[in-house]
Amino acid sequence: MNREKMIKKDIANKQAQARDEYAKNKPLYSQEKLKAKAEYFADSNKKDTENKETEEQSREEKDNLK
Repeated sequence: MNREKMIKKDIANKQAQARDEYAKNKPLYSQEKLKAKAEYFADSNKKDTENKETEEQSREEKDNLK
């Protein structure tokens, strides 16, 4: 029984340490998250633009063949 209590206490302490560490570095995590989102959307916008350009080129090529 004591062993179980010790294990639960140890887990609770580790969780508390993790929460404290996260709270201390939260602004850093937020900045990284925002940066990752910005990079993702920049990449997706770039891909969308490239896809539109290739579609336009293929349409022009089809029109030229006719």
